[in-house]
Amino acid sequence: MDPFGGLDTLRFWPFESKVEAATFWSALGELKLHSLKLGEGPLPLRASWSPSNHASQPGLLSVGADSLPQPGGGGGAAAPAPAGGAPDLAPPRAAGGSPSFDAPAQLWVLNTVERLLKFDRKAAAQQAGDRVWAAIGSGAAEADPRLLAPALLLAYCDLKHYKYRYWWAFPALQPPQPIALAAPPASLAAALGGDAAVAAVAAACAAHVAATGLPAWLVSMDSGGGDGSSAALPGVATAPLTDWARVRQEAEAAAGVPGERQVWLAVADSSHLAENPGWLLRNLLLLAAARWGVRTLGVLCLRGRRGRFDASASLALHVTLPQVPPGYAPPALGGWEPNERGRPGPRTADVAPALDPRQLAEAAVELNLRLMRWRAVPALDVGAIAGTRCLLLGAGTLGCSVARCLLGWGVRRITFVDNSRVAYSNPVRQSLFNFEDCLEGGRPKAAAAAEALQRIFPGASAAGVQLSVPMPGHPLAAADEEQVARDIAQLEALVDDHDVVFLLMDTRESRWLPTLLCAARGRLALNAALGFDGYVVMRHGAPLPPEPREVSGAAAGGEAAGAEGHAAPAEQQAGRAAAGQAAAERAAAAEPPGDQRAPGVQPPAPASEPPSQPRGRLGCYFCNDVVAPLNSTVDRTLDQQCTVARPGLSAIAGSLAVELMAAVLQHPAGAAAPPLGNGGFGGAGAGATGDGDPSNEGQRELPLGGAPHMIRGQLSGFTQLCLTGQAFSQCTACSPAVVRAYRQRGRAFLLEGLRDPTRLEDLTGLTELHRSSEALMEAWGSSDDEEDEGETGGEAGRGKGGGGDGGEGGGGGGGEEEWEEL
Repeated sequence: MDPFGGLDTLRFWPFESKVEAATFWSALGELKLHSLKLGEGPLPLRASWSPSNHASQPGLLSVGADSLPQPGGGGGAAAPAPAGGAPDLAPPRAAGGSPSFDAPAQLWVLNTVERLLKFDRKAAAQQAGDRVWAAIGSGAAEADPRLLAPALLLAYCDLKHYKYRYWWAFPALQPPQPIALAAPPASLAAALGGDAAVAAVAAACAAHVAATGLPAWLVSMDSGGGDGSSAALPGVATAPLTDWARVRQEAEAAAGVPGERQVWLAVADSSHLAENPGWLLRNLLLLAAARWGVRTLGVLCLRGRRGRFDASASLALHVTLPQVPPGYAPPALGGWEPNERGRPGPRTADVAPALDPRQLAEAAVELNLRLMRWRAVPALDVGAIAGTRCLLLGAGTLGCSVARCLLGWGVRRITFVDNSRVAYSNPVRQSLFNFEDCLEGGRPKAAAAAEALQRIFPGASAAGVQLSVPMPGHPLAAADEEQVARDIAQLEALVDDHDVVFLLMDTRESRWLPTLLCAARGRLALNAALGFDGYVVMRHGAPLPPEPREVSGAAAGGEAAGAEGHAAPAEQQAGRAAAGQAAAERAAAAEPPGDQRAPGVQPPAPASEPPSQPRGRLGCYFCNDVVAPLNSTVDRTLDQQCTVARPGLSAIAGSLAVELMAAVLQHPAGAAAPPLGNGGFGGAGAGATGDGDPSNEGQRELPLGGAPHMIRGQLSGFTQLCLTGQAFSQCTACSPAVVRAYRQRGRAFLLEGLRDPTRLEDLTGLTELHRSSEALMEAWGSSDDEEDEGETGGEAGRGKGGGGDGGEGGGGGGGEEEWEEL
């Protein structure tokens, strides 16, 4: 039974949602992945709705990418909605053309689909209703009636499959008793008294909305004679809701006077139905009952056609309102939108079919990396690794393993350098090749590997360069020097164009030239080498800084000895690699690193003596050698010519090399990062894990931990050690003397070292070291001969021999002093 004595209860048409799928879901996924992470909200959401503009379609409450909050500070979490209060609304917009109005919406981005289904929807709706009731009680809703149309959105982002589950709610307050119709709904013409009155009201309402941008207002007008003449239209006025008392007082003062004024509550109506107004009016009428104390009220529901208010589509209502008792706390209706089947439950948006497969691959790679920041490593700088340009010297077993692991870290820019072709033995061990690559003599490895990477991940920018790296000790005929010089120039350009260089070649001497180039041109070098069941992975020490003073040098022997791309200060180069900001710097500087010196132009030459070895600098691959690299391919048996190693070694060593790079790039000191596992220099031995080492305390707090200098592993015992070695001041590859000679003389120096590696020994002092050691050995041999003679001289001889032991000891001491000096 209707409480108003048989009057029909007024029913309202709820809002319907519209999500701009092309933009909103992608932006929401980005917000969840990069900013919210494991946070769920609530967040403020700027939704907007419009009056009905079609006879068969209601006005929709819509959201797009610009509805979402922006992350604070460029990378922080988006700001939550104010606790216990409504989300802030933007200032009302002047409505040009079809009007639209903001709605105070809140967003929860839940972590699991179970959380979505079990979410306390009743409590969330009640909190929204409480905010509306508080706005009614304070008068805020009169000043800004947009507060009467709250919305809630629950969402779950399945970022792996690009599916989104979501559930809208449009909470409304329940009055003490239902709102009833005092008369059936009527057209504006029937209610206002003619077409002229209707046109005047529609024009006045359109002007008011255009000026205020608010969805509810007051209309006052003389009742007129209803004949539609202009004389019957003494005036139509509009006013904000806050002027109710004034407008009502003026209407009461005119009571009983011909042409008395009528007061209507006007609202932009989202409904399209002939007898049911939109959802906003439900809370608006409760405001009228609670704030104004009225029991009957006329309502104009303005709807649009072709972007403007249309009187023929709008309707007029006369309603009876309940009395609101003091202290009344209205319960809230959830207003939860049904799913696609019309049943209670969330809806589903599947955007994967609309995305380009390449786009999906790009997003999937980034997803795996960004998820590391949610819980495991919040401080991880993913961009520092992904933006690194990597040069892989060698596209064989190690090169394939390193490249695949780099893709896993999101590295896009990978360049292979190799001069061999794919053989039939390669595909089973080298993961980037297949049987077809072996046919017709085999494809060039570098090009085949680059193409394979792009098939695996189309977003990769992979390139293959067929190049033979010049090696010391290998025959170098005069006729070949021009080609070797071109190879050197190409390798220099490649080193300059990348941030990290991986040395993954078959022979020891092939690593000499890249090691020197990285030390001199400010690039991080990483080395990996295999034995039968053992491996070594190491990072070279930080590049040597430039000379204190530099002047132009002269070409040796009339040759064009310029070293194009002479490196900028090593600390800057290493720091750039360490920070992993190569992509950002290239965009800012718009030029490659290093001087762009034309071929044949001399690089600066130091005017002072070579600097001493920087204290604490880590050694390179050649720092344990006391001889220059030589040709190791001579007189080798078949098993020595092939990579005879346990098949699992390359994957282990390759992945360790990449992970070592990642750890260095996350370290504040970059290539100069202190080694993990040992506070000083020398072999770290079994204690190389870093336990108890004070120098490792700070490194444990780094995103990926510390970076060891050298990792040696053995599959025969499944052991692994982290070792540390200091740079050798007489190293033939990275010592200050060698680096200075290259910076001063360029390719002329390199050609000399390639022709005759003993020149490197002369330059670094190893030749003198060899002579001194040979002299010392001869001295020890002479001492042994004298001792033997003493032992054959009887008792006296034996007594002298005893004294000779002491003398030997003294000689031994002298020998140690000589070695220490050397």
